[in-house]
Amino acid sequence: MNKNFTLLLAVVAIISAQSISAQSNNLSGSPYSLFGLGTANYTNSGLSTGTSLSGTAWNSAYFYNGINPATLSSLQDKIFIMDIGLKTELNKISNNDTSESVSVSNFSNLSFATKTGQRSGVSLSLTPSSTVGYSLTGQVDNIEGSTEEYITSVSGSGGINELNLSYGYKLTDKLNLGFGMQYLFGSIKQEESIETWEASIDIDETNYYSGIGLRLGATYQLTKNLTFGALTDLQTTMNGRMDRTITKSKYGVSSEVESEEGTQIDDFTLPWRMGFGLNYSFLKKFVVDIDYNKRFWSVTDQTDDIGTYKDQSIYNFSFKYFNAQPRNYLESVILLAGFNYDTGYLEIDHKSISNTSATFGIGIPIGGRSILNINYTHGLSGESGNLLIQENYNTININLNLTDLWFQKRWIN
Repeated sequence: MNKNFTLLLAVVAIISAQSISAQSNNLSGSPYSLFGLGTANYTNSGLSTGTSLSGTAWNSAYFYNGINPATLSSLQDKIFIMDIGLKTELNKISNNDTSESVSVSNFSNLSFATKTGQRSGVSLSLTPSSTVGYSLTGQVDNIEGSTEEYITSVSGSGGINELNLSYGYKLTDKLNLGFGMQYLFGSIKQEESIETWEASIDIDETNYYSGIGLRLGATYQLTKNLTFGALTDLQTTMNGRMDRTITKSKYGVSSEVESEEGTQIDDFTLPWRMGFGLNYSFLKKFVVDIDYNKRFWSVTDQTDDIGTYKDQSIYNFSFKYFNAQPRNYLESVILLAGFNYDTGYLEIDHKSISNTSATFGIGIPIGGRSILNINYTHGLSGESGNLLIQENYNTININLNLTDLWFQKRWIN
């Protein structure tokens, strides 16, 4: 792949990603996106998604690892990587009595990574950090002190995006250090309608959030085949403001009751996170990653009308088949498998909203080190009963990982 072709693809990808994000970043399909800033995004670059986001200690010479910035320093010299992804998700949502299926598609990531020197690497990525997409319609209640009924409907959309700039440096032959800065931004819109037989009230609220996050990472090679990794995200404050419009209608005649813009609202705090991981390779073809992450939500002192926030633990395990020196096309194919268990950070009716998922992926070579990644995830979130809802979801992620070598002198015989 020549440099001009890669540049052209990069420009097309940026334009496409902006369009996709603008059109469908408000899609989630999860009723639990009602809480906080929405449901967390569980996608990253192609190989990381196929391993259930494990890889805190995975240093790769050929593939971008968006989990730990320290790994950027291990990239091959003069390499340039572009990774763009899409995902489609089918959710089956059920409680004690009913079930419903929801299908959504969304932009998952756009990432660039390159080596900036013999000991350093840098990356720039754009990903949805969280998504919101819920709809609660037709809730019938009685007006207090009256036999008259009213109907309430609520829907939400939007989400938070993350623009990440990361830098990794190889301090010694065994120790890599990394630093990442995230600019988090986005909006969450909620529309509520209250109707009686003669009148209605519509309340439209849009909350805007923004904040700066910091990430520190490190990897250390314990032995030839075993590497330890660590990272931490510092606690981040998301500043918020709100636009709101209230409209009433009676006998078909509408009038605006209230309208305000730029009103300051309570900040939302993202918790301090720490993570550790081990990466073990054997037989020059197989790689195993084990990760543990903990998010300290309890110290953020945040409250919710329905649920409470609690500390969250995430366990990841993955397996890769990757032949660094393939003798034929078949040996160039990459196979991925991952398992994730997330205790969740919400507790409703004294029960945690946990998540369990398994992922399988394949990386298909399309020329040089460039790979088309196709990943499938099956997972369960929550449980049926009382106030709780269970999600049974199936997700397909498709990532295009384009790799080229830049800044090389061309020799002509």
